[in-house]
Amino acid sequence: MEDDDGHRRAGSETGGRGDAQSFRMGLAIERGGRVDGPIRGPNSEWIGEENVAVQRRRPRITFGPDADGDDPERAEGLVHRRSSGLDARILGKDVREEGVIPLEDAIRKMTLAVADRLSIRDRGLLREGMDADVVVFDPETIADRARYEEPHRLSVGVESVFVNGRAVVRDGKHTGEKPGKVVRGPGYREG
Repeated sequence: MEDDDGHRRAGSETGGRGDAQSFRMGLAIERGGRVDGPIRGPNSEWIGEENVAVQRRRPRITFGPDADGDDPERAEGLVHRRSSGLDARILGKDVREEGVIPLEDAIRKMTLAVADRLSIRDRGLLREGMDADVVVFDPETIADRARYEEPHRLSVGVESVFVNGRAVVRDGKHTGEKPGKVVRGPGYREG
């Protein structure tokens, strides 16, 4: 499957001699059994919708897109819809509609669990001395609106977003603020 990131990476990492499954197994062995990566979504041939729900309940699973989010007003071309809709999809569909996991678990898996997994110590909690990245949403209305043919559609139900303590979205509208900064984990080396 040429459009699968794992296959492309497996091909580039193995000089075109391996497949994605062999690459992942080798990586798991090399890392002592620990491999971080995305769960294949409900449209994947690897696992079905039921298995996605089972995996999302597991305590060590974290949620995070493996795609970047483009500015929807300037974005061009098609990207995967999870670029702008993953968290809203989980909160709207898995938490509210289907009861796959409790809201508190979903929030932890999107925030603190991701920061812990990446060894980023100044994010993931609302605590003095930590960078305040906060999304204020309505749990009754939050929903993913991105589709494969319209991947840049924004989610609904998001009222405010704060990045490093500054409002970047208020009442669903961008404020013009851009306080974001590069976040580097402990493995970063200059150069």
